[in-house]
Amino acid sequence: MHRILLAGLALGLSTAAHGPQLDITLRSDAPISEADLENELNSAIGSLLKADAQDQLSTSMAEAAAISLKGMGVDYASNIKKFEVGGSVGSGAHEAGFSFKKGGDVLPKGGFAAQLTLMAGINLGIGDNEKEHGIFDGVKLYVNGMSMKLPSGREFGGSMNNIGGHLQVKVIPGINAKVTEWGGIDLTSGYERTEYTLALRQPIPVTAPIDDGSLSWDASGAYDIRTLSQSVPVELSTNLRVLVATVYVGGAFDYNLADSASQASLSGPLSATINGTINNQRIGTASLDFAGEGAALQQGGRFFGGLQANILLLKVYGHVNVGLNGGVARHLGARIAL
Repeated sequence: MHRILLAGLALGLSTAAHGPQLDITLRSDAPISEADLENELNSAIGSLLKADAQDQLSTSMAEAAAISLKGMGVDYASNIKKFEVGGSVGSGAHEAGFSFKKGGDVLPKGGFAAQLTLMAGINLGIGDNEKEHGIFDGVKLYVNGMSMKLPSGREFGGSMNNIGGHLQVKVIPGINAKVTEWGGIDLTSGYERTEYTLALRQPIPVTAPIDDGSLSWDASGAYDIRTLSQSVPVELSTNLRVLVATVYVGGAFDYNLADSASQASLSGPLSATINGTINNQRIGTASLDFAGEGAALQQGGRFFGGLQANILLLKVYGHVNVGLNGGVARHLGARIAL
């Protein structure tokens, strides 16, 4: 047995993070040279599993989780008079541009976090009907939450749980002209917490070319990327309704505590196919261990906006966040608002 240390980034965030370590056991009659095996398998593992860039991936996962839940538990468009209930689904990404999907690779191109949440909101001035402007008029309280394992037919699958609470205060009253309505200026703040885990659910076939053939490694075991984000946003927003369509925009300052850690322990058989000699013949075994850690920036700015269709009590909308640190997020949702 011999040990191959893959070249990679220096993992210096904590003593728990360590570089990739690959152990290979070859049969004595393996029809492949050690040099070919090392070079090609190292390259395939680094590209497919991102084994040599775990700190970078963990940092991006933390950034994606930090922005993924933004706006899902708050209504910026409806100017509710009594209460509302609804839900939304979306995702956050980092270092992947405006690509909100995990993509066709085994792991996401950059950081990724999927979210689904249910929400409810109430206007705290609902009891001031006898007054034109009660003490709590224009003050709204929102809560949201959800926990579930996300369906996936891929090698990696996600699970998430989130919870949040927000208070929204109308600091400048709006103007309602029936056909059109300006919603004034809203100040929103609160607390958001989300956990997102990306975990290996089925073996990963790792393949690499060799002289006159190919090498394959069926890697199975544990490979988890666990992310926890807690955030306090401070947001200013406004909205404008024309007939049944409402557009809203806003800006925010976010204080985030978001960390991500990865841990992998994989093993499986090595097989080779060489033209005219052998066909998918087992030549040995391999095992791989690595870990990494990363954290999002604690402070950051963000712009957001959305468009909502108002169909009587039903509100259907789309929302986009753009962070100044390279994170983006979007979600689609529907609400019943009174």
